[in-house]
Amino acid sequence: MRRFGLITKFTAFRGRQEYLAEILVNAGDEMEELEECQFYIVNLANERDTDIYVYELWESQEAHQDSLTLNVTQALVQKAKPYINSVERICTLTPVRGKEGI
Repeated sequence: MRRFGLITKFTAFRGRQEYLAEILVNAGDEMEELEECQFYIVNLANERDTDIYVYELWESQEAHQDSLTLNVTQALVQKAKPYINSVERICTLTPVRGKEGI
């Protein structure tokens, strides 16, 4: 099966970056339960105090899609909406290899 990587940029409303980042970190904590999710890393942009980048690595694209239908994911999306100005899929990736045998 082909692994699936994804980088997403979330732009928070001004002054809301840390609130949104906390919700996204909580989403990452929930992903700990899913073996299919191999990485879920939340990053604050250094250049802009509104931007957050999330890097995800999944067992497959299907596993990622399935995760979006989970009740916990839907609840976190609803919680995050008031803080999100925009969401942009930066790119999808096909991981080949890296540290830790990816």
